[in-house]
Amino acid sequence: MEEEENPDEEIVRYSTKVIAMHWAVVLVFIPLAITGALLARDWFLETFNIFGGDLLIPTPDGTLGAHVVFGASLAVLGIVHILMHVRQKDKPMLPKNVSEEFKDTMDTAMYALFISRQKEGRSSFKYKANQRMSYLATFYTLSLAAVTAVFIGTLGESGSAIHVVAGALVAFLAIFRILYLIREWDGIAMRSIFKTGKMPLWYIKEHHYRWYIQLKGDPDAPRTEEPEAPKTEAAAAAD
Repeated sequence: MEEEENPDEEIVRYSTKVIAMHWAVVLVFIPLAITGALLARDWFLETFNIFGGDLLIPTPDGTLGAHVVFGASLAVLGIVHILMHVRQKDKPMLPKNVSEEFKDTMDTAMYALFISRQKEGRSSFKYKANQRMSYLATFYTLSLAAVTAVFIGTLGESGSAIHVVAGALVAFLAIFRILYLIREWDGIAMRSIFKTGKMPLWYIKEHHYRWYIQLKGDPDAPRTEEPEAPKTEAAAAAD
């Protein structure tokens, strides 16, 4: 006889090390973004000979040094993150089908901007399509920012421009994630990311159905045709 399912069973999604990594990245990224925004503004004003743009919020002394320190710290965290996950067999944070997941990400972007009520159309694996695509995009843009930062002295103005553009793209991706979290306002997901690392089984069945199938013993959950996740009583009560 099949064991009765407990919808409130807590399933581990993130280990304690990964939760610590989430906090470390946030605490490093915030000052990196603030110092980067100030330096990008100064670069823009100087490049285009605009006077007075920094009178309201002047750039404090030591901003460049702080930006370098936080940037190097984020690079180290990135390397540690890669080493933590490089041996994972299925690489759950990498896209499964780029074309489909790009479309899902665009749907989610429209949803996050309150332009559409239609968000990502398919229930997902352990991570949603928009998470996997924005994760990959962040990796590429941060890598570009890191490379241009290292060689900014030899690349000259073109290197500075590329670094500013890469930083702006990283900021755009961060804003996208923030807007999505505000629009979705998903306390269970936030709790799993920054506190417990766990999600109840009913939530996984509702929002990550292919992961749910894998948890129930099917390691080869369908990767193309997506089954509809049946709405559980616990999920309906939470709505």
